Amino acid sequence: MRGILYVPFIILLGLFQVSVLDICKVWNVKPDLLLVGMAACGVYTSSAWALSLGLLAGLWKDIFSAGPFGVNTLLFSLWSLALVKLARKISIDNYIIFAGTIAVITALDAILTRLVFLYFGKVVSLGIFLRILVLETAYTAAASVPLFSLAKMIHEKSR
Repeated sequence: MRGILYVPFIILLGLFQVSVLDICKVWNVKPDLLLVGMAACGVYTSSAWALSLGLLAGLWKDIFSAGPFGVNTLLFSLWSLALVKLARKISIDNYIIFAGTIAVITALDAILTRLVFLYFGKVVSLGIFLRILVLETAYTAAASVPLFSLAKMIHEKSR
């Protein structure tokens, strides 16, 4: 039942991402806090809770994004399950390892999302794609450290 504590965490991250972070954009790119929150929850919860929280985070992002509906819900669910499997094989309890994992997931998420856009006929120029890929990956990895420590604090308080 510890996973229920992460539901408000995901909801607040989503609200923060669509409101406050619009001020903090760097070249019109902002970090993906929902991806970080979903990943942190995936490290500290069971598989069922990780999948549920991944669905919630993906749905929350789909509601506020302009892309095809359901893409983020599907991808976040897959990322959360992959993180649960990865967390069982290696320890992701270190901030540097978590930030590196987030960087890889963010880059893969950006690539897969742009491939879906291409499939639906929405062409994104190479320059814009590379700017989003590099900046969003770096910005999200940098933002992952304080959010991971917050998720760790929630985990420790729920014991």
